[in-house]
Amino acid sequence: MKVAWRLSTAMACALLVLVRGIQAGNASEQASIDPREHRAAIREKLLKLTPLGEPLARVVPILDETFVAQDRESKVQTEVGTSANGQPVKTLRVDLGEYLTNPVTLTLAIPLPIVADTLAIWIFDSQDRLVDIVVSKKLVSEFDAK
Repeated sequence: MKVAWRLSTAMACALLVLVRGIQAGNASEQASIDPREHRAAIREKLLKLTPLGEPLARVVPILDETFVAQDRESKVQTEVGTSANGQPVKTLRVDLGEYLTNPVTLTLAIPLPIVADTLAIWIFDSQDRLVDIVVSKKLVSEFDAK
Protein backbone atom coordinates (compact mmCIF):
# COMPACT_ATOMS: atom_id res chain seq x y z
CA MET A 1 0.00 0.00 0.00
CA LYS A 2 2.79 2.42 0.97
CA VAL A 3 4.74 1.65 -2.23
CA ALA A 4 1.64 2.14 -4.38
CA TRP A 5 0.94 5.50 -2.69
CA ARG A 6 4.56 6.60 -3.19
CA LEU A 7 4.46 5.58 -6.85
CA SER A 8 1.16 7.38 -7.52
CA THR A 9 2.47 10.48 -5.73
CA ALA A 10 5.65 10.39 -7.81
CA MET A 11 3.66 10.01 -11.01
CA ALA A 12 1.47 12.97 -10.02
CA CYS A 13 4.61 15.01 -9.36
CA ALA A 14 6.01 13.96 -12.73
CA LEU A 15 2.88 15.26 -14.43
CA LEU A 16 3.25 18.57 -12.61
CA VAL A 17 6.87 19.06 -13.69
CA LEU A 18 6.92 21.73 -16.35
CA VAL A 19 9.03 21.06 -19.40
CA ARG A 20 9.79 24.39 -21.04
CA GLY A 21 10.92 24.65 -24.62
CA ILE A 22 11.38 27.51 -26.98
CA GLN A 23 8.38 28.94 -28.71
CA ALA A 24 8.84 29.59 -32.39
CA GLY A 25 8.12 33.07 -33.64
CA ASN A 26 7.93 32.02 -37.30
CA ALA A 27 7.35 28.29 -37.69
CA SER A 28 8.14 28.29 -41.42
CA GLU A 29 11.76 29.34 -40.74
CA GLN A 30 12.17 27.60 -37.38
CA ALA A 31 13.54 24.12 -37.10
CA SER A 32 11.94 22.49 -34.08
CA ILE A 33 14.38 22.71 -31.16
CA ASP A 34 13.78 20.31 -28.31
CA PRO A 35 15.97 21.07 -25.26
CA ARG A 36 16.12 17.30 -24.56
CA GLU A 37 18.04 16.62 -27.78
CA HIS A 38 21.80 16.05 -27.74
CA ARG A 39 23.92 19.19 -27.83
CA ALA A 40 25.39 18.29 -31.23
CA ALA A 41 21.93 17.84 -32.78
CA ILE A 42 20.75 21.18 -31.38
CA ARG A 43 23.92 22.91 -32.63
CA GLU A 44 23.38 21.42 -36.11
CA LYS A 45 19.86 22.90 -36.26
CA LEU A 46 21.08 26.27 -35.01
CA LEU A 47 23.86 26.31 -37.65
CA LYS A 48 21.23 25.77 -40.36
CA LEU A 49 19.29 28.71 -38.95
CA THR A 50 22.37 30.95 -38.56
CA PRO A 51 25.40 29.71 -40.56
CA LEU A 52 28.98 30.53 -39.52
CA GLY A 53 30.26 33.76 -41.05
CA GLU A 54 26.89 35.52 -40.84
CA PRO A 55 27.13 39.12 -39.64
CA LEU A 56 25.70 40.06 -36.25
CA ALA A 57 23.27 42.45 -37.96
CA ARG A 58 21.63 39.48 -39.75
CA VAL A 59 21.74 37.01 -36.84
CA VAL A 60 20.05 39.23 -34.23
CA PRO A 61 16.76 39.68 -36.18
CA ILE A 62 16.62 35.95 -36.96
CA LEU A 63 17.05 35.05 -33.29
CA ASP A 64 14.64 37.78 -32.13
CA GLU A 65 11.99 36.41 -34.47
CA THR A 66 12.71 32.76 -33.74
CA PHE A 67 13.10 32.71 -29.95
CA VAL A 68 10.15 34.39 -28.30
CA ALA A 69 9.24 34.11 -24.60
CA GLN A 70 5.69 33.56 -23.32
CA ASP A 71 5.21 37.33 -22.93
CA ARG A 72 6.24 37.77 -26.61
CA GLU A 73 9.52 39.43 -25.57
CA SER A 74 12.76 38.34 -27.19
CA LYS A 75 14.71 35.67 -25.29
CA VAL A 76 18.02 36.86 -26.77
CA GLN A 77 20.56 38.35 -24.35
CA THR A 78 23.56 40.29 -25.70
CA GLU A 79 26.93 40.43 -23.93
CA VAL A 80 30.23 42.09 -24.82
CA GLY A 81 33.56 40.79 -23.53
CA THR A 82 37.16 40.23 -24.58
CA SER A 83 38.84 37.15 -25.99
CA ALA A 84 42.03 35.59 -24.65
CA ASN A 85 44.10 37.80 -26.97
CA GLY A 86 42.30 40.99 -25.89
CA GLN A 87 40.00 41.33 -28.92
CA PRO A 88 36.41 42.46 -28.29
CA VAL A 89 33.92 39.62 -28.56
CA LYS A 90 30.13 39.79 -28.68
CA THR A 91 27.91 36.90 -27.69
CA LEU A 92 24.20 36.25 -27.93
CA ARG A 93 22.61 33.88 -25.41
CA VAL A 94 19.28 32.08 -25.59
CA ASP A 95 17.77 29.81 -22.94
CA LEU A 96 16.36 26.95 -25.01
CA GLY A 97 14.44 25.40 -22.13
CA GLU A 98 14.67 22.90 -19.31
CA TYR A 99 13.49 19.35 -18.79
CA LEU A 100 13.37 16.59 -16.18
CA THR A 101 16.35 14.33 -16.91
CA ASN A 102 15.01 11.11 -15.41
CA PRO A 103 11.44 10.75 -14.08
CA VAL A 104 12.48 7.59 -12.20
CA THR A 105 14.27 9.80 -9.66
CA LEU A 106 10.83 10.92 -8.50
CA THR A 107 10.06 7.38 -7.32
CA LEU A 108 13.00 7.18 -4.90
CA ALA A 109 12.38 7.11 -1.15
CA ILE A 110 13.48 10.75 -1.19
CA PRO A 111 12.46 12.12 -4.63
CA LEU A 112 15.35 13.89 -6.32
CA PRO A 113 14.22 15.74 -9.45
CA ILE A 114 17.20 16.69 -11.58
CA VAL A 115 16.50 19.25 -14.28
CA ALA A 116 18.74 20.05 -17.25
CA ASP A 117 18.79 23.67 -18.42
CA THR A 118 19.77 23.98 -22.11
CA LEU A 119 21.49 27.17 -23.29
CA ALA A 120 22.86 28.28 -26.70
CA ILE A 121 25.56 30.92 -27.17
CA TRP A 122 26.40 32.55 -30.52
CA ILE A 123 30.00 33.87 -30.54
CA PHE A 124 31.12 36.71 -32.85
CA ASP A 125 34.62 37.94 -33.71
CA SER A 126 35.88 41.55 -33.70
CA GLN A 127 34.38 42.05 -37.20
CA ASP A 128 30.97 40.95 -35.88
CA ARG A 129 30.99 37.68 -37.86
CA LEU A 130 29.57 34.50 -36.33
CA VAL A 131 32.50 32.18 -35.49
CA ASP A 132 30.84 29.52 -33.32
CA ILE A 133 27.66 28.32 -31.65
CA VAL A 134 28.01 26.55 -28.30
CA VAL A 135 25.19 24.53 -26.76
CA SER A 136 25.50 23.69 -23.08
CA LYS A 137 23.41 21.85 -20.53
CA LYS A 138 23.54 22.53 -16.81
CA LEU A 139 22.12 20.01 -14.37
CA VAL A 140 20.24 21.51 -11.44
CA SER A 141 18.72 19.66 -8.48
CA GLU A 142 16.48 20.80 -5.68
CA PHE A 143 19.42 20.49 -3.30
CA ASP A 144 21.84 22.75 -5.19
CA ALA A 145 23.03 25.81 -3.27
CA LYS A 146 21.15 28.91 -4.30
